Amino acid sequence: MAFKAVKKEDKGEKYSTGYSDSAPGQVESGSFIGETMKIKGDFISDEDVIIEGNVTGNIKISKTLTIGKKGEVTADIDANKVRIIGFAKGSINASNKVEILPQGRYYGNLKSKVLVVEEGAILIGEVNKEKEGEKKKE
Repeated sequence: MAFKAVKKEDKGEKYSTGYSDSAPGQVESGSFIGETMKIKGDFISDEDVIIEGNVTGNIKISKTLTIGKKGEVTADIDANKVRIIGFAKGSINASNKVEILPQGRYYGNLKSKVLVVEEGAILIGEVNKEKEGEKKKE
């Protein structure tokens, strides 16, 4: 499920459209889960992932997970960076950053060094900031 992304420059940031204009992100290549796909179970990837479909279970991504506008995720997520444009429910442990964009809806508990919640986004749950130098328990 690999794809090649198309980069766009906007205020110094790289954006990718890949197969999904609804999930821009800093992605050069990765996996795309289309809106008609449904996945149940554990999902592990060492590349960027965009989800426009439905995923239920556990997700472990070493890079960036983007939940697109049409994406629906009910899972425990462990990733470097998480961007929520669609719907997500469960726990998030992000080693770097969590972004909830204006259309994004997140219900659950999250832990991250950086949290960005844009105006219009919904966040219901508990937030714990990861302290500098704190290591994840394996």
